[in-house]
Amino acid sequence: MASTPIFLPSLENFELSLNKVLYFLR
Repeated sequence: MASTPIFLPSLENFELSLNKVLYFLR
């Protein structure tokens, strides 16, 4: 349970980075 709050922001950051990469690739 304690790892969930840490995992969520990590996933959000990963998604943000992925969007950035996709934006640059376009």
